[in-house]
Amino acid sequence: MTTHALASLEGVHKRYGDRVALDGLDFEVRDDELLALLGPNGAGETTAIALPLGLKRPDAGTVRLLGGSPRDIGTAAVSGSCHSTSSS
Repeated sequence: MTTHALASLEGVHKRYGDRVALDGLDFEVRDDELLALLGPNGAGETTAIALPLGLKRPDAGTVRLLGGSPRDIGTAAVSGSCHSTSSS
């Protein structure tokens, strides 16, 4: 069985003023995995999750959700053009 990346961050950088939240972060979550991000307060865990959800934009690097831009997927879902299929 081939697994596909549900979400990925490649070389992602994010700053808040002088504060570096993410400095070249790479990770991938595949459809058969669970990911936990652990670290001290201010280490960038929340930012790393907010990026693939489309809640924040990276300063540099690539963020993908289901193979595309999280912003595009969010826009499609809000406009009602995101379809779900299920098999019985």
